[in-house]
Amino acid sequence: MDRPETIPKLETYVPTRFMLPTSHYDEKKADRAVRFIENLKHTKGKWAGKPFWLFPWQEQVVRDVFGIVDENGKRQFRTAFVEIGKKNQIRFLVTVM
Repeated sequence: MDRPETIPKLETYVPTRFMLPTSHYDEKKADRAVRFIENLKHTKGKWAGKPFWLFPWQEQVVRDVFGIVDENGKRQFRTAFVEIGKKNQIRFLVTVM
């Protein structure tokens, strides 16, 4: 299923400023995490059977957490603190991560 036009895609990814000098961005690992999440489907309610689509800010968080790795290829970030206002789909992001 193609992404609806009403849900924008992250245009350009810029790694977080918290990336250590000894770490690097692994696009393959980040793409894998994004693909995995966007292949999941809602199971209940009016969205049942429809895929999860990441909004740009959500994709940014996923790419930061899963794509930034140390020199051994291990994730730099193993936990993340994301603070956003109510009704901004944080529950969705927490569920899929």
